[in-house]
Amino acid sequence: MRTLRWCALLAALLLPGAAFLSAQEKADKVEVKFVKYDDLGDLVNQHKGKVVVVDCWGLTCLPCLRDMPRLQAMQTKYGKDGFVGITACIKLDETLENDEIEQTAVKRLAERKMTGTTNVILDEGIAVWQKNLRFAAVPHVFVFDRAGKWREYGDKDVDYDKIEQKVVELLKRDR
Repeated sequence: MRTLRWCALLAALLLPGAAFLSAQEKADKVEVKFVKYDDLGDLVNQHKGKVVVVDCWGLTCLPCLRDMPRLQAMQTKYGKDGFVGITACIKLDETLENDEIEQTAVKRLAERKMTGTTNVILDEGIAVWQKNLRFAAVPHVFVFDRAGKWREYGDKDVDYDKIEQKVVELLKRDR
């Protein structure tokens, strides 16, 4: 009987810590979701009333991977003011299976601690995103105002300093 009480006491002491660890692990976990082109538009529209940046990147795009943490930094800095950062992994190699793309995307995002942003993989072929998003290569960044109107974009020469300036301007102006 005494052993049973000690086990119960030990469990009572350890379980709250275990719950905290699992919550912390969950907060640090990167999640991705496959979306179609129309879903990406719906995702932006769900955030009307906020300034949204969509950062389109590729699994092997070194400039994309280098600059991606800037989006997380903006999310941390301006999220409370109505900013939403979305990463959109673009399929550059159509021979890769979705599970391989997902595993690699999660790894790349986790390495860059992209836990505060919404992370999606555009589940469309090259022709679809080139036609609908009107760009030929990554990195590419879109900025939407609080009304959901596309305001600015950066192409292969993405300048995050200019993007952040635009975000700050839109956050102040469109209150």
